[in-house]
Amino acid sequence: MKSNAAKRVPRLARILIVDEHPLIRTGLTHLFLQTNDLEAAAEAASAAQAISSVERRLPSLVLTEINLPGRSGLDLAKELQTRFPNLPVVIHSSLSETLYADRAVALGVRGFIAKAEPTKTLLTALRAVLNGKIWFQSPDSPKTRPGAQATPPSTPLSALTDREFEVFRLVGRGCNTAEIASQLHISIKTVDAHREHVKRKLNLRSGTALNLLAIRWVTSQ
Repeated sequence: MKSNAAKRVPRLARILIVDEHPLIRTGLTHLFLQTNDLEAAAEAASAAQAISSVERRLPSLVLTEINLPGRSGLDLAKELQTRFPNLPVVIHSSLSETLYADRAVALGVRGFIAKAEPTKTLLTALRAVLNGKIWFQSPDSPKTRPGAQATPPSTPLSALTDREFEVFRLVGRGCNTAEIASQLHISIKTVDAHREHVKRKLNLRSGTALNLLAIRWVTSQ
């Protein structure tokens, strides 16, 4: 960690805060007000709102939770990487970095900071990313050095594609097939196909086994 990172950050780098909880968004906005180099460009409660805010506000960085209503923060990162490839995205989540680091890096995410970390760590991480570095905290994840390559640990869920993983996550949050189809803007038939792929890849014998595993996994995060 380099202590002089903040010196190279342009004054008032604009951060788009994406989190479904108003209290967290407000807290981060006030946190940035206490600095002389960061500010909240806007707040968003969902991926759809975030995309709209990026188009209108042109932030310097997007700080997003993974758990969002509808499309996840990872899905948001994927779209931003396609549409705004030079816009850095940082995950700020209560979920485990170990489970998400590989997917986050593959989607071009530049950092992952746990919500349990002190605010000082969050600010240091954001400044590092704004200076062109990447910031992951687990021992097997990339450190804050330019051009670092990610080699995060493999997990059973790593075999799932991004869309399969989204279906698995929504199953774990108690969504039925129709609700998943609506949230991901795909057909019910496609959701059923993804469920079958997930069952096969995770060696699950039934839809009930899939539901139980997904719920157990989500509640453990």
